[in-house]
Amino acid sequence: MSLADAEAERAVWELERMCANAAMRPKITRLTQAQLIEAEACQELLKGAGFTTMDAVKAFLRNPPSAPCQLTFEEAYKQFLSERKPFISDTQFCNYQSPCRRFAEFLGKGTLLADVKTADIEGWLTSLNVSPKSWNNYRGDLGVVFNWFGEAPRRWIPENPVDAISRYRRRDTLPGPIEIVPCAVASKMMNWLEANKPHWVPCFALAIFAGVRPDRDDGEMRKLANAIGRDGPENYFRGDSLFLSAALTKDGRPRKIPLSENLQRWLKQYPATATSLLGGKRAEYAEIRALWKVPHDGLRHTSISACAALHGITEAAVRHGNSEKICRDNYLALFTPEDARRFYEIRPTPHQGG
Repeated sequence: MSLADAEAERAVWELERMCANAAMRPKITRLTQAQLIEAEACQELLKGAGFTTMDAVKAFLRNPPSAPCQLTFEEAYKQFLSERKPFISDTQFCNYQSPCRRFAEFLGKGTLLADVKTADIEGWLTSLNVSPKSWNNYRGDLGVVFNWFGEAPRRWIPENPVDAISRYRRRDTLPGPIEIVPCAVASKMMNWLEANKPHWVPCFALAIFAGVRPDRDDGEMRKLANAIGRDGPENYFRGDSLFLSAALTKDGRPRKIPLSENLQRWLKQYPATATSLLGGKRAEYAEIRALWKVPHDGLRHTSISACAALHGITEAAVRHGNSEKICRDNYLALFTPEDARRFYEIRPTPHQGG
């Protein structure tokens, strides 16, 4: 067989081999064997996608992935608050700040934002043991914050971990019956505080007799304490009324709250100062509530209910910053007028306190 015949025969065999096994083709290329294998894998991934390898590479170069974010969750949410503060109300600022701070405590100091998973957020929400409505509120506020983390130009996270957490249906979030502190229990509780926890008296007195929201972290009580520390009590307690400016109230509307005669006595013996309004540690506050079975928002609910029973729906709404409809629907029949009168007769023990 001549050389020409041999080369022709080899060409036939090579054609048969390529037809039988198209994946193995001799090619002259500058690619290494590893690069060839990677190129083949890319072709396999793109099979049926309608894009060429060049299309995929160009798209990748136009939208390259960001380097992993090295911010902790605490650093990230504080940047969010700092940048958003000029564009949101004080109330909305607190709505973002409070759950973020509490979630950061749950995660532990130093936890990277990139390491936060859906399971972490769901675990924190579950640990709060809150109502379906509060669950949805906390979920929604955190969702806004994590959306901001993922938006350009930051792109600190590839996706929002909150999106995978279920929301309660609206019918599950409708409020249940309002719970209050009965008059007899309120009397025993206040006298017990005098004897055992006098540093908590101003906080509880303003919450249960005037309806000041007692949240000592971001709520009206904290803001009032800060304001008194800055400006002095005489700028807020004038005569027989408490004046809360728009900056201090949850709804951003100023309130004038007439102080009942018994509350004036409590505050005379236990003055409201920047320190006394905050009582003590959060854990101690929780222990007192547990001991006297004070429901969630029970102090404020009690104040509104007693006011509505004795002074009417309109007055209760004005004093507490609620609408008349809310007061009528929730607080109208929780106190009888007789109970309300007894409630406002709860006074401190003479010569107690400072």
